[in-house]
Amino acid sequence: MNTQENNAHPAALIPALLLALWFFSQAFASAANVTVPGLQLPTIVSYAPPVSSVGDRVYANIEFRANAVNGFTQSAKPVIPSSIEFPAAGGRRVIATVTSETANLISFLVPTGAITGSPALLGRDGLRLENQLVFRVVPFTQLTRGVTLINLTQYAAGSVLRGTTELLQPSGTRLLSGYAVFIPLSLTVTPTALDIGLVRLTRAGAAVPMFTLREFVGGPVSGTRIAAFRSVLRLERLTVAEALGAMGQSSEWTLFHRGQDRRMTVRSNGTVTLEDRVAGRATETSQYTLVELAWPNNSANLQFTLKDTSGRVGQAIVMHPPFDAFASNQIGTFLNTDTLPFTLGTGEPEGTMVSDPVPLLARRLR
Repeated sequence: MNTQENNAHPAALIPALLLALWFFSQAFASAANVTVPGLQLPTIVSYAPPVSSVGDRVYANIEFRANAVNGFTQSAKPVIPSSIEFPAAGGRRVIATVTSETANLISFLVPTGAITGSPALLGRDGLRLENQLVFRVVPFTQLTRGVTLINLTQYAAGSVLRGTTELLQPSGTRLLSGYAVFIPLSLTVTPTALDIGLVRLTRAGAAVPMFTLREFVGGPVSGTRIAAFRSVLRLERLTVAEALGAMGQSSEWTLFHRGQDRRMTVRSNGTVTLEDRVAGRATETSQYTLVELAWPNNSANLQFTLKDTSGRVGQAIVMHPPFDAFASNQIGTFLNTDTLPFTLGTGEPEGTMVSDPVPLLARRLR
């Protein structure tokens, strides 16, 4: 009588071994970098805030760096990540969706189960980039109060002052356009005033002062008297009206042209009023809207025009820092040739008539 062997023949184990090897290789591949030629995921360079708890929104500054190890080159196409994967207890991984804030800033909610460690960024076509900057996940009781400052303006933030105290540390730190930083701050039930100085960075690295913005953070949570524990302050892109001095209010300009008494009022909503004046009183007014023509990031120049109520646009006007004066051949209905010729004394009895065009000069009064 034949008896069945308890030990299987070695050849019978090969399919099971191959299957186990396949599962192992898949698990290994899922925890390693995955690259695609010509595509590149970014590297996280900092977090704002740098420490947080589960459920908090965190902003991560990213940069696309050529890296021979990962096969990235200068010509690789940047790919904004779609999700971020955190380590979890027991060797598990948890994933959170990524939101693209700017070309150099993403945000995400710290997922349930995440622990302190190095996350991985995931992108299209199975892209994966590990060994990102370590992120600390702590209980809520260990968090620090403060504000996440997001700079969406055309310039870098060179200082953040609370009174005379510089909050942007370490000294010399500059928050570039499109990036975020976390500033520890004891928020109270009273909104805290911050003076944020924007600077233009020259090719030599010098910082040229541009604007100072007065912003308020903190205060009570809506509907309560509880002070904010953390807040987010977005510095939005500056408008032409703000460049012309209408920071939350109006600015007044005087127009110099052959003794004429003319004024220009710019309001924060982008409307402009031009006045012809006699003896300090307006005799004729006209209304316009500011239209930005060009104002790229970190630019030393601003180009704009005035559009009248019928939709017609005027001559392009170029302004240079500190944006408190400009010259033009036309400002609304005012032209450089719209005044009568005048007599220039030459010593001769009849004098000399002068009618050459003279540019209009605008200077801000307040």
